[in-house]
Amino acid sequence: MCRKAALSLLLAGALLSSPAAAACPPQHLKTVDRTLAGLATDAAGNVYAADPVAAKVRVFNADLVLLGSWGTDGFLPGQFVYPSGVAVDAQGYVYVTDSRLGVQKFTNTGAFVTGWQAFLCPGDPPLYEYPRPAAVAVDASGNVFVTDQCEVHKYSSSGVLLLSMGSCGTGEGQFS
Repeated sequence: MCRKAALSLLLAGALLSSPAAAACPPQHLKTVDRTLAGLATDAAGNVYAADPVAAKVRVFNADLVLLGSWGTDGFLPGQFVYPSGVAVDAQGYVYVTDSRLGVQKFTNTGAFVTGWQAFLCPGDPPLYEYPRPAAVAVDASGNVFVTDQCEVHKYSSSGVLLLSMGSCGTGEGQFS
């Protein structure tokens, strides 16, 4: 029951003072962080969580005990400014979206593999052609789906844009 309560806290971003958190042993309280954003699991049951405040990806085992974290704050490939989404493919590669840096692909131990969209340097203007990538998902064929403010983009696992759909608005096929 504690594992489900801790996972619910991760998913909802609830505060540690909630009644469900009080029922967990202390080691679980240390792993719950209300700033965590996107979540994904791998085939072994490990949980990967984007931590936008610390600019890291945190890794938990299936019992939600913190195994470690990786990432540093910065604008270079392999670094994060504001990571928001996480997905894991069938081969165990971890995809992380960052609202300033686009999409980055890592090994499950945090080694940078590749990234797509422009990597910005401090002081560069925001990316208007790819605003605020947020959620990311990977299908069984290895295609990577990324949402931004008003569109959904489909990429190959190496970052080749395959198609996009949507536009800003409230009509059919639009997002706001």
